[in-house]
Amino acid sequence: MIKYNNIYEQVADFSTNPIKFKNLDINYVQILNDLSSLFYFECNSLNYSQILVSNLALNNIINKHFVLILPETFILLMLFVLLLYSIWTYKQAVKHSIIDVTFGLLSVNFFSFLLYLNSLSYKSQFLFNSLFLVDFYNTISKLIFLLSSSFVLFLTIFIFHKKNLKFNRYEYPIIIGFANLASCLLISSFDLILLYLSIECLSFCLYILVLFKIQNKLTAEAGLKYFCLGAIASSSILFGISLIYGAVCTTNYMYIKAYLDNIIDDPLICTGFIYILSGFCFKLAVFPYHMALIDIYDGCSLSVTAYLVTVVKFVMVVTLCKLLMYVFYSLQELWSPVLASLSIFSMIFGSVGALYQERIKRFFAYSSIHQVGYIVLSLSTGTSTGLFSSIFYIITYNLTTIGFFGVLLFYNTSYFTYKKIKLIYLNDLYLL
Repeated sequence: MIKYNNIYEQVADFSTNPIKFKNLDINYVQILNDLSSLFYFECNSLNYSQILVSNLALNNIINKHFVLILPETFILLMLFVLLLYSIWTYKQAVKHSIIDVTFGLLSVNFFSFLLYLNSLSYKSQFLFNSLFLVDFYNTISKLIFLLSSSFVLFLTIFIFHKKNLKFNRYEYPIIIGFANLASCLLISSFDLILLYLSIECLSFCLYILVLFKIQNKLTAEAGLKYFCLGAIASSSILFGISLIYGAVCTTNYMYIKAYLDNIIDDPLICTGFIYILSGFCFKLAVFPYHMALIDIYDGCSLSVTAYLVTVVKFVMVVTLCKLLMYVFYSLQELWSPVLASLSIFSMIFGSVGALYQERIKRFFAYSSIHQVGYIVLSLSTGTSTGLFSSIFYIITYNLTTIGFFGVLLFYNTSYFTYKKIKLIYLNDLYLL
């Protein structure tokens, strides 16, 4: 171990190259991380009770954290503004207020996109005791996510022209906005606790979105099944996190990776990882974890189905890539054959099941299972080429899927009445 003249040099070295300290005691590494990421201090010994935080240090902390998390802060504040405006217009019975709120959310996405573009110039930095990571991969993922979400949200505006629509209420775009915020936090999470909390916030928003057309029996059934499926997935992820914390005594990605680089055959870590991987397979609807996915897609509205298939699936794939290719990469011999087997079964099941479907949304549900098989198959290679292939495939899949649902929404709303066509069954495609 390198000898340092004072604590300043050690913390500075840790800030530039933290992997160098992976062999030290985990508690001491945690202290170094706290000091390097949060405090500017003055001390002449290792007595950390003598740390003095100056005014300059406090300003640096506030400026650094606020600037890097400015997009998420902006989204949160604008959502509260839109919520207040929605409540006021709803009480005043303002016509087309739902469309105004939707365009407001599109504007929030646009300015957030610009803020994320600006953050590309920043170096990779940790925030809030390494709970939050700002780097190139996360920022690019959030830019693509905002574009996909904006396209889906723009398509839903056509639905709001439909008469007697039961979920034509101001809560719809607001809940999508909070789902977007939870997704951005999930992408930038660098700790298992923040990962779980972000997934839960996203899941609560999705439960409400699926159940918006509660008067429909199929929607009520889809909402109940999605809630049960989400509860199983969340409990599996949480149990896996608890097992990993019991083995490593931390939930930070960097420390878990450093631990696995030295100790690979820890049964507690392997068991916890299997539970976390199972939870993500539930979220991605990988065979045999798809279960009630077909009924869920068929029961909820077209706009919600488009959001689930494109935006939510992209966020889950990006997060799973980070876990597999960084945190648990040392366990590749464990997860690589498992993912390869699941991907093959997903492709076979999705292809064969789609042949017997008559409704468009059920056909597309089986198709999504088939497409996820390709994504998981590329990830199972455990290489950088496989990672880029999976990201490229999910982006291409999002573009084609948004275009497909755009056609369905185009013809299934009364906004375009010159061709009175309803695309519900596959045979209806012949009417185009």
